Amino acid sequence: MNCPTCNRKNRKTATQCRHCGALMPRRSARLLDSMTMNPAMALSIGIALLCFSTLLFFNGLFWFAVLPTLCGLAFTALGLKMRD
Repeated sequence: MNCPTCNRKNRKTATQCRHCGALMPRRSARLLDSMTMNPAMALSIGIALLCFSTLLFFNGLFWFAVLPTLCGLAFTALGLKMRD
């Protein structure tokens, strides 16, 4: 991985540049920069999955409603977390 300050090569696990001493970006920061889903999209998917699971539940398909419910809750929570 290259240092953002001096642009010299460092190990992938380095937390600090061995040449100039600058702090290297964390993996989580790089992952956050590469996320392509926006909060509105995550909320929309979550709400749609929750509506779909509600329809399954009221039509007697309880076991089939479990997975869409869990995914819908996860996407909704992710959308709310990204919005903050």
